[in-house]
Amino acid sequence: MMTGDASQNAVLWAVLAAVVVVAWLANGLLTPLVTRLAHRYKWYDIPDSRKLHTGLIPRIGGLAMFVSMALATVLGFAVLTLMDRLALTPAGPLAAAAVGVAMIFGVGLYDDFVPLRARTKLFLQMIAATIVAASGMRVDSIAIPLLGDLHLGGMAVPLTVFWIVGMTNSVNLIDGIDGLAGGISAIAAAGMAIIALLQGQLLTALVALALCGALGGFLIYNLPPASIFMGDSGSHLLGFALAILPFLDIGGAATLGTLVVPATLVLIPIVDCGAATLRRLRQRRSVGSADTEHIHYVLRALGMSDRKILVAVYSVCGYLAVVAVTSTVLVRGAAVYLFMFMVSWAGVLLAYGILVTLHAHRKQRRGDSGFQSDAGSGGPRQA
Repeated sequence: MMTGDASQNAVLWAVLAAVVVVAWLANGLLTPLVTRLAHRYKWYDIPDSRKLHTGLIPRIGGLAMFVSMALATVLGFAVLTLMDRLALTPAGPLAAAAVGVAMIFGVGLYDDFVPLRARTKLFLQMIAATIVAASGMRVDSIAIPLLGDLHLGGMAVPLTVFWIVGMTNSVNLIDGIDGLAGGISAIAAAGMAIIALLQGQLLTALVALALCGALGGFLIYNLPPASIFMGDSGSHLLGFALAILPFLDIGGAATLGTLVVPATLVLIPIVDCGAATLRRLRQRRSVGSADTEHIHYVLRALGMSDRKILVAVYSVCGYLAVVAVTSTVLVRGAAVYLFMFMVSWAGVLLAYGILVTLHAHRKQRRGDSGFQSDAGSGGPRQA
């Protein structure tokens, strides 16, 4: 919780609100400029058999998102530092986080112009994640209820890299219809910001609010029918940023329990990505293969419009955010804390399984495999 006299807290709230507004307005102003630039140089997401959209739509919305988020974060960081309200966090890990975010954005932006092979992109993602994990921002132990902490030792960095890369690709893969990845990420960022504020973690709250504001400005143009897509630059930025947010105020080693909250907030992309990976391995196909089995395809096949899909998914994400926030505030004791999250996870997994089963029965009647050509290039409109 924030401490200090009323006037100081009022100023602090004003600064945090200004961070959201600056990020929102900056992205709201920059996105039309990026759109016009993309139309001028024909930087389009070309429709094909793997993509749901028709028409020539720019796919570099992540550029405006990155600039607006960085601008709001830097301004907020400078003001809060002058106010002496930020805890002293080691400069090395923060610099590593900034380098990792910039690198992952650059990888995604390059892929938007020159499609990378799935293996190449994964390798670069791992390098960016390793930069963060090697700096000290990593999962160092697992808190086991009634037994204490189990230290991971040499597995700490690989596990953290797996978490960051997994989150990055989860958001990338869920970016299949207008407004889906952006809305999910905005709700997750808002949830993380609220929890961080309640726990007195101002740096995490600052970055989460900057991300949330930038997404608010972007969604004006990305909700159906979208005039611009975020591209791999945007989806990579979102997934990577959401993955490292829990480490920012710690500036060092964390426990696996630290990731329970962000995993819950981004549960739908995580479940969808995990299911896609298992599905393709079971079918003996490349993990980079495209298919029409992601949750947005399933809901579309069951007769829902894109707007109804957004309402349904946003509602579940909102529920998960409420669970995360209230559990953080009200629950005491690791066993009960994890139990409440497991209940929410079980509900999402059950609903996901029912939808996929219904879709599979319909496919069997049609004789449709659901798989398409290889999707090594990644991208927002392929699955």
